[in-house]
Amino acid sequence: MGQALFLDDIYHVTGEEKYKNYVIKVADDLLEAGKYTEEGLHWSNEEDVVADGGFVFFLVQVYEHFGDEKYLDAARKAADYIAKDALPAKNGGKYWKLLDLSLIGFEKETTFPGFSHGTAGTAWMFAIIYKATKDERYLELAREGAKYLEGIAVGDEEAALIPYQDHPVTGPTNDKFYLGTCHGPAGHTLLFRILYEITGEEEYKDWMIRISRGTIRAGAPERFSWGFWNAQCQCCGTAGILEHFVHMYEFTGEKEFLDYARRTARVLISDSSVSDEEPDKRKWYGAWTRTIPDKVVSYAGLYVGSAGCASALLSLYAVDKAIKLTQLFEYAHFDS
Repeated sequence: MGQALFLDDIYHVTGEEKYKNYVIKVADDLLEAGKYTEEGLHWSNEEDVVADGGFVFFLVQVYEHFGDEKYLDAARKAADYIAKDALPAKNGGKYWKLLDLSLIGFEKETTFPGFSHGTAGTAWMFAIIYKATKDERYLELAREGAKYLEGIAVGDEEAALIPYQDHPVTGPTNDKFYLGTCHGPAGHTLLFRILYEITGEEEYKDWMIRISRGTIRAGAPERFSWGFWNAQCQCCGTAGILEHFVHMYEFTGEKEFLDYARRTARVLISDSSVSDEEPDKRKWYGAWTRTIPDKVVSYAGLYVGSAGCASALLSLYAVDKAIKLTQLFEYAHFDS
């Protein structure tokens, strides 16, 4: 699917049919590979946006870009399959247990509230399919997901963070916070922004700003912490925070966020490396796996690697030069 998202962008830049054909082939393969039941459509036992939930927004995008109701119909069925698993939260709203985290050593029934593997991403997905269908059920699910995040947030009226994990018995991890995109503010705010654009309700914009400021209050980008370490990537590192602040500035127009972006860019550049053999090339070394801090590697990729670091810097450059860039998928579904 990631390749198809990339080639969809390439098609819209070049107009070359081979790229469009590839995207359509991927979408058709998805429809053929799906498991259709009375409850809807699914592909696996995992429903986060890097698994089945991601197929929902991809199929919506294929429908919006190329037409054919079969893609939107499949997206509806897949969204409905995930919707059935919504759970009521203690402090209000709804959350989703999207994957079995006991398989990787966490206590059974543990959930992630964040974007990549948690409720924030799932609620964002429901907001996207609402925009395509205008089915109020999906908007209500997106709102309920946001209400859940608000109910577990830690902070005050100026700045707040969403805990890394939650559990129906022991509650959220109020002493553990990621600061990047996957489980941190850069991801959480995507939900609040899309809800603000859909509804115009200032509450969502206020939460977006509060959660964004939580990144700075926690010490980033200059100081590492439990949930912000030497990752050097768009996923959970400095690059994702930079990308986030650039978009916060573009959306709000507030110089505060441009200043944060410039601070973050300086840190990101200072963490890069140049070798004697290739003095004209720059790359980033990082320990992407938080629990293995001595495994320091230079990856090349966009989400986890030097390409993502360079992409984030390019986003800030584009703001300075008033250049319009093709957006990462997380930011491609906004109205502005």
